Amino acid sequence: MGALHNLRIGTRLGLGFGSILLAVAVLVAVVLVQLSGMAHRVNVLADVGVKALVDLNKITTSLAERGIAARHLVLEPDPARQAQYLDQIKRASASVEAGLKDMAEVGSRGSSSNNAQMRQMVVGIRETEQKYLTVVAAIGEAVNAGRKAEAAEKLLRDCKTVYEQIFAQAMALEREVEKATNEHGERADGAYNQARLTAVAMAASIIALGGVLAWVLT
Repeated sequence: MGALHNLRIGTRLGLGFGSILLAVAVLVAVVLVQLSGMAHRVNVLADVGVKALVDLNKITTSLAERGIAARHLVLEPDPARQAQYLDQIKRASASVEAGLKDMAEVGSRGSSSNNAQMRQMVVGIRETEQKYLTVVAAIGEAVNAGRKAEAAEKLLRDCKTVYEQIFAQAMALEREVEKATNEHGERADGAYNQARLTAVAMAASIIALGGVLAWVLT
């Protein structure tokens, strides 16, 4: 302390000010690192959670619309109306495929176990979707050929079974997405709380350091 008191007052003030600046720089760096982790969690929450839920809503809505159109196709005697229902089935199938493509893209944005599970489930839905399209094509062929009884049998036996399977897979995928979204939300909250506590603790330390320096340097 004697050596410090031998320094000029300007030098002592410079040392104290420099020490405070260094402590503030450390505080800012630590908080920025923690905030960047929180920002990553929030981005994942938005990309994986919100986007995936929107895509899933599009898929399930299209599945329901296609199931209704397939039923009407079998029951409708008018060829013109049958063509309309076939067109609805095609459009709904294209919407399902677009949703599955988007879901696969969302699942590829990370390497977590949740994302890997999502990708695997999308592959399973795609496989079931191909079975469904095969059944619907057979129903359409039977309807166009006037084999109403055969079309009705395929609708009740094959189409209904595959439809229930693919819908169940979509619901399971939705639960997985909700689980991943909740986990990322909890981690984002944890990162925010940690950053807040760190900032408060380091701010208190800087105040204490300022008091110690004021006592030592004067």
